[in-house]
Formats: sequence, structure tokens, C-alpha cells
Amino acid sequence: MKVERIRIQAFGRLHDFDSGKEPLGDLVVVLGPNEAGKTTLFHFLATALYGFSPASRESHPYAPWSGAEAAGIALLRLADGTSVEVHRRLLSSPTGTLVRAGRTEELRNKPVPAAEHVPAAVFEQVYAISLSELSGLAGESWERIQDRLVTGLGANDLRPARIVADELDEEAGELWRPNRRGNQRLRQLRERLRDLDARRRDVVDSDRTLRDKVRELDRTRTELESARAERETFQIYVERFNKLLPVRAALLRVRALQQEAGRTDDFAGLPADPVARLEELDEHADEQAARVAELARDADAPRRRAEVLGAADLKLIERRGEVERVTARVTAAGWMRARAGQLEQELLEIAGRVENESAELFEVPWERVDADRVRAIPAVQMRTRARDLEETRARIEAQREAARQLAEAEARRASEGSAIGRWAAWVVALTGVGFMIGGVVTGRRTLALVGALLLGAGGTVLATAMARGRRQVPTPSPSPAGPMDRREIEVLGALVDLLGGLPVREALLKRNPGQLVTGIERIQQLLRERQGRELEATRLRSDTAVLIEEVAQLAAACATEIPPDPVAAAHLLAAAAVEAGRRQASVERATEELGRIKRTRVREEEGLARMRAEAAALRGRIAAFADGDEREGLRRLRARREAAAQATRVLAELERAHPDLDALRARVREAEAAGEDWVDDEEALARRKVRLPEMARRVEALARTEASLEQEIHHLAAGETLDRIDGEVEVLQEDMRRLEHDRDRRHVLARLVREADRRFREEHQPELVRRAGEHLDAITGGRYTRVLLADGTGELAFRVRSDDAPQPLPVEAPLSTGTREQVYLALRLAAVDQLDRDGERLPLFLDETLVNWDPQRLDRGLGLLGRIARARQVFVFTCHPEAAERLRAQGALVIRLEAPR
Repeated sequence: MKVERIRIQAFGRLHDFDSGKEPLGDLVVVLGPNEAGKTTLFHFLATALYGFSPASRESHPYAPWSGAEAAGIALLRLADGTSVEVHRRLLSSPTGTLVRAGRTEELRNKPVPAAEHVPAAVFEQVYAISLSELSGLAGESWERIQDRLVTGLGANDLRPARIVADELDEEAGELWRPNRRGNQRLRQLRERLRDLDARRRDVVDSDRTLRDKVRELDRTRTELESARAERETFQIYVERFNKLLPVRAALLRVRALQQEAGRTDDFAGLPADPVARLEELDEHADEQAARVAELARDADAPRRRAEVLGAADLKLIERRGEVERVTARVTAAGWMRARAGQLEQELLEIAGRVENESAELFEVPWERVDADRVRAIPAVQMRTRARDLEETRARIEAQREAARQLAEAEARRASEGSAIGRWAAWVVALTGVGFMIGGVVTGRRTLALVGALLLGAGGTVLATAMARGRRQVPTPSPSPAGPMDRREIEVLGALVDLLGGLPVREALLKRNPGQLVTGIERIQQLLRERQGRELEATRLRSDTAVLIEEVAQLAAACATEIPPDPVAAAHLLAAAAVEAGRRQASVERATEELGRIKRTRVREEEGLARMRAEAAALRGRIAAFADGDEREGLRRLRARREAAAQATRVLAELERAHPDLDALRARVREAEAAGEDWVDDEEALARRKVRLPEMARRVEALARTEASLEQEIHHLAAGETLDRIDGEVEVLQEDMRRLEHDRDRRHVLARLVREADRRFREEHQPELVRRAGEHLDAITGGRYTRVLLADGTGELAFRVRSDDAPQPLPVEAPLSTGTREQVYLALRLAAVDQLDRDGERLPLFLDETLVNWDPQRLDRGLGLLGRIARARQVFVFTCHPEAAERLRAQGALVIRLEAPR
């Protein structure tokens, strides 16, 4: 397996890390200062292979401090050439996917299948070799190192089998051994069991004594209960005559008075002075009747005010909200009239503008022009065809201008040759004139004759040159008017067809079609504006008609006559509704006043009825005491009330004298129910008083005996009992059986561990030691060629063979610390080869392990790493640039990490 690329979004202090598009090689150097993230990078690779541990974002040590989610991608190349991409992300729970050949597999937080043959803990402990681990060799015996490397293949959390077997034997010996050395739990339990047998015999005697005491205590309690019952009988008799007899007499007096008073419910609720209460009720009833008559007179005036509301008022009040809404709409619709006038003016202006525009474009007045046809002309096509016509005419004019300029050029070239001849003739003629003037002035005839000859020759030459010039002036060639005129006619015909027979001015069509098109477009725009104004005017007329109809319907519903003008009608309805509302408010106030008077009158009438009913009921109850005779009823009522009051006073005095009256009353009832004699016998009472002290002394003696027996029984029961000892014996016997089983199990386990350790060593030790020797030979340059294990039954120890020593040397002082570190590294490299020899070869990680070596052995160690890297990928973490450069020379790829900020 090879890691080809690493991309980390966030992991520990690493953010947005990418090893690059170039695949990582067999030997990779991670260079960076302390705290740059080298250890973080190793843990990310371990996470990519095995998942997040711990799987919680809160407890994971490499969760980003920024709060971002830990996430990254590792691109792996397997031994069979397959490329896989591993995605890991730690949200609230970890997730993972594996992409292989375009297919995605869910890993969740499970290891990559190619790394499952090596557990995650073993990978982190064995495949990562650090300087701190090599530095700690001095504090660990090489026997333990041998156990860890040979048996545990380098795993720190696996305990050596030899130590485990010894500990199992030691634990079994602590349970039991044939001799008496040390603490032996089984032997202690057996001695405890013998001690319990002796104590059991003593407990049997104590148990017999305890049972005798219990029987004696039962007899004592029976006698004590009988003595207490007899004493209580005497005490009750004495108490009945000393205390209960007066209480009973008072209770009988209360009962007689209560019987005389009869049922207190008969006069419950009656006033203390019924005659005075009747007089008071009659007086109040007369006052209430007078107030009721006054309230009836007060209700006449508001009743008349409440009857002034007519049917029309009710309709207006019912539709008052609708009247207000219609009035508001009519008021708001005032803008419609203004807008209608404005639209009428705008339509007139648009009509005038259309007539003006059409007068310039058409040969007939606008009324005779088909406006729909004008609207239907497509403006874009019309503009395009006018532009085509102008371009065609421009091209024709350009061709004609070019022909004219060509003719003028040819004429100029022809006239240039004759011009020279004419100038020469003029010179000769002028010379001849000069000679003639000179001859005439001087009188020399010869000079005048020469001048005449020169003048004649010059004139002849000039006439000849001018005649030649006229013959050579070229006549302008005719322009190609035929084909170009036909194209112009075709384009013009297309424009005329588009206009659809509209009577446009022909001169304007021929001279300036663009002006014609622009004028038609303006007329189209004016026609569209006129159509919009007409639609708006139609909507306004419709809305106004609807509003007038609503006002008319509302006036009819309210039975109100209105003027034709909707605004005046709406305001009239609103004023009528307001007036109806004022009358309604007056009616409501009158109605409210009537209701208040009515409620007051009802209350007064109810009060009057209650007073009269109370007086009648009171007279009825009084008369009921004497069969309808009110006077006799009053007398009997006073007598019964007096008896009830006296019974209450006697009972209150009895309760003050005896706070426990309820208990005394209950005892009296019990005695009466038992048929006790309430006759006062002084002699019997004296005899019982004499015997009470004697009976009290006997009860106290029996109580002391009971307490003494209870204490003795408690002491005997607090000691060991037979049941308790027998239970403890059973527990000890069960513990002995369990300990014997544990002892035998530990002995068997110790033998099994030693046998498994022996077989494992026989299977793995030769190959491990051979490979370690090869690595050590390569590192030391042949000084130490083999690594050996000591034989025999003593402690195991590593030894190394050197050609300079006759015997193998133990890996201890005086062997140098550096050499011992190199022996350990060789053994670790061999252990790694053993771990994954049947599966994918996982990457190896070295953290500053070679920095303390001498230059020669360092070079040989780097060479060994290069050879190992051919079979498995090796990552070297270092903070030393010179070490990185040496590895770069070996072909390593260097990844640089930035220093922390």
C-alpha cells in the first residue's frame, strides 16, 4: 500500500493542506519545525486507515480549535495497482467513504479493508518509531524488550506471556501451596472452619440456657398481665365513685334541659326579639312601597321621548354605514368630472394633430383616409423598406457621380495638350504686336513687317490649337440608368405595397420616404394615444353611471327623495342619516333612563316582597309553636330558648372543670352499658382503696422480673447462635470450593500461556531474529552481523555477534547506547515485516530516529531505508534540513510544513 496524495481540510493545526498533484514516492520526508504538525499528519494517516478514535468531536484530541469539522482525503495505491480514495469527516458522529473505480462504499468509522489485517492499536504502536521511544530504552530491561518484540511484535499494550504465566502461578500460590510460606487463603479458611467447630459446641450450651429463659419470661408476662387487669378493675371502681358519679349527675341535668328545649333547629335563625323585628319589617315595607310609586311617576317623561323615532329614520340608521360609504365615493368621484373634461380636451388636441400630420402626408383630407389601415401598417417593416429605398437611391447617385467625375478627368487630359500650343501662339502674336508697335514708333518698316508676320503666324497657330482642343474634349458617357432605375422601382413598389393603397403624396414618396415613414409613425402613435383616452373616458362614464345608480337605489331603500345631481343627492342622504342618528341617540338615552328606572323599581319591589315575606314567615314560625296562636307561641319560644341556654351553660362549666370530658363521657357510657351499679357503697369503696397499694407493688415486682429476663435473653441472643455459625460454616465451605476451582484454573491457564508462548516463539522467532540481523549488519557495516536470543531456563536476553569478539555480546553496557538503539530499530523493522507479511504492506513512520547516529552509520541507515522503501512506503519526520537533504539525495520526496504562528 502506498499513500499517493494527502488532502486535509482541517485536522488539528493543519488546515487546507495538500501534498500536491504529483504522487508521493516510496520514500517521503516531512520537514518542519517543532509544532509544525508532523505528529498531526501521522495521526491523520492513521485516522484515514482506521477511522476516528475517540469517535466524539468533543473528546477527539485533533478536533480543530477553530470549530471547523475535522475532514480530509487520502489517495491510496494498493499492491495490485488499484487506486482507492478514502474520505473521513467528523461531525456529531464520524463518517467515512471509500471510492474505488468510480463506486462509493460506506465505511462509516470502520477501517479500510486493505488495513484490517493489522489492528489500529498495533499500527500506531509498531509502525511509528520515534526518537523518544529509542531514548527510553535505558529505563527498560532488555528482557522485557525481548518479550515485547518477539512475542508482541512491538505492541506496547501486550504483556509478555512469560510474565503473565508467572503472575498466574503466583496468584494460584496465594490461594494454596503445600508449604506454609506466604499468605494462603485456602489454609486460612480451613483454620477458620476448625475454630467455628469449637465455637459451635459452646453455642449449643448457650442456646439451651436461652430457651429456658424464654419460657420463664412467658410465665412472668402472663402473671403480670393478670395482676394489671385486676388492679385496673379496682382503679375503675374507685374512680367511678370519686370522679364519674358527679360527672354523670351533671350530664343527666344537661340531658333533661335539652329535652325541655327540644330541637334547636325549630328556633334556629329566629331573631332574639321577634316582636321588635316584626315592627321593623312593617316600617321598612311602607317606605319601600312609597319609593316604588315615585319611580312609576318618574318613568313617564323618558317614555314619551323614546317614541319619536319614525320608519324612515330606522331605515337611514340601518343603512347609515352604506350612506357614508356612498357619500365618500361620490365626494371622491369629483375628480371624474375634471378628468372627463380633460380627456375631451386631449381628444380634440389629438384630432387636430392627426389632421395636421395627415395634411403633409396624404393627398386627401384625414376624414377620407382609412385609419384602421394606418394602424395596421407594421412600423418596423415600413422603416426597413424606406431605408432600403434610400440606400438604393444613394447607390444610383454614387454611380452617376463616379461617371461624371470620370468624364471630367478625360476632358482635362485632352485640353492640357492644346493649352501649350495656345500659349505659344499667344506669345508669338504678342511678340508680333510688340515688333509692329516698335516699327511704327521708330519708323522702321522692316521691324513692323516682321511684327505683322509674327502676329499672323501666332493667330494662325492659336486658331489651329483652339480648333484641335474642341475636337479632343470627350463627350460624357451615358450613366447606367437602366438597371439602377429598375432596382429603385422594385424597392419603391415594395414600400407602396406595404402602405396598402393609402393616398400618400407621390412627391414625398419619391423625394423623402424617410419623412413619410416618420410622419406615419407619429400618426400611429397619436391614434394609439386617442384610443387610450377613449377607453379611459368610457370607463369614467361607466363608473359615473354605476355611482348614480347606487345613489338612486340607496335613496329608494331609505324612502328619501333626492335631486338629480348625484353629489347633492349623496349629501342630502348623509345629512338625513346624521339627523336620524341624533334622534336615535336621544331615544337611546331615554331608553337607558327607562331601563335604569325599571331596574331600580324591580329592586325596590323585590326588597318590598322580601320584607313582607320575611314578616309573614316570622309570624308563621312563631304561631307554629302553639298551633297557630301567635301570642302563646311567643311564650313557648322564650321558655324553650331559656332551657337551651341553661343546658349550654351547665355543659360549658362541666367542660371547664373536666378538660377530658369526652373521655369521661365515654367511660360513663361504657359503665352504663356494662350494667355497673351507681349506688354509693362506702364500705366497698374503702376495701378497694386499701388493696390498691398492695396490687401496685406486685405489678412492679413482676415488671422488674420481666425486664431482667429480657436483658438476659438479649445478651444471650446477641452472642453467636447455632444458626449463625452453621450459616458461616456453609459460606466458608462454598468459598473453599470456589478458591480450589480458581487455584486449579490459574495453574491450567499458566501452562496454556507458556505452551502458546513456546509455539509462537518457535514459529516467529527464527525469521524475526534473522531479519533483524540483516538490518543490523546493514546499519553497522558488518560490525554486528547477527542478533541472537539466549537459551536456557533463565531470563531471556538479546545478544549480538561480532567478528571482533569470540562470544556473542549481550545488548547492555558496555555496548554503546547508539548501538543498542540500532539493535532495537533493527528488531522493530523485522517485527513490522512479520506483522503484514500476508497482507498489504502498510507505510512505516520514523520520527527523528536517526538524528543521534554517527555519519557513517547514518548514511548506511538511510540506505537501508531506501531499500525498505522499495517494498513498503516510508515516511521520515524531521526538523533537520540537512537530514532532509540527505534523504532527498536518496530519491526521497520532501514535504515542507510551515512553522506555527
